[in-house]
Amino acid sequence: MEDRLIVTASPHIRDTSTTRGLMGNVVIALLPAVLAIVPITALVMAVTGMVAQKCAGGKEHKNG
Repeated sequence: MEDRLIVTASPHIRDTSTTRGLMGNVVIALLPAVLAIVPITALVMAVTGMVAQKCAGGKEHKNG
């Protein structure tokens, strides 16, 4: 009857990692996505512009 459950706070795995180090790893992991968004956005904008120009009949809009 002496076998009692020991409840402790997480994390249960002990490590010497710091929050600063872990967040640095997160930034490193996100770099490919951040670097990839620039050419992808440029491509989407270029295609959107070409489609819009095609739909407008290739004519530029003139103000006034």
